[in-house]
Amino acid sequence: MKPLHAVLLVCVLFVSCHSTSYITSLNSTPYGVDFNKGKWYLNTLDVPIFSQDKHTEYVVKELRESLGDRLLAPEDAGYKSVFFVPMKPETVMLGELKLLTGCDYFINIKSDSPKKEMGPMLIGEVYSTMKNVTHVYFEVYDLNTQEVVFEKLVTASITVEEDDNSLSFVSSENKMIKGALKRILKDL
Repeated sequence: MKPLHAVLLVCVLFVSCHSTSYITSLNSTPYGVDFNKGKWYLNTLDVPIFSQDKHTEYVVKELRESLGDRLLAPEDAGYKSVFFVPMKPETVMLGELKLLTGCDYFINIKSDSPKKEMGPMLIGEVYSTMKNVTHVYFEVYDLNTQEVVFEKLVTASITVEEDDNSLSFVSSENKMIKGALKRILKDL
């Protein structure tokens, strides 16, 4: 058994897991979002296509706890989206959304990853600092007044420093997006 303990000790010393750090913007309103009234429309999430269904399912589950059947999710409508709605849409587009969906509020979620310098595992020496960064944007619009009632940005990042010789495991973009969504939904 002693050789097994030695092998485990060596593995623990040379294997490194790098944790994700999250930076959260200030809430656009100190009061959060009032879920007590109105019908809500969740736009198709603008996240990587390979994880879109998984993230949408998570967001719908979390929002249904507060909204119940007043949430209109993309799969409820039988289509993925009314049409592409960018972040910070123009008031004309918000007016069209109100007419097409009949909803009072509109939720728009987008992610992007400006830096992807690492895969899920690094083996050997790192000769320069490497970083993965993912941003998740969350907006809620009142379609009756066509104004933003809540917006938030969470930035997730992982850094592996230069001269790190260990076997390193790094969170995937998918996990970083999910962690950012958890932080945003907790603040609602």
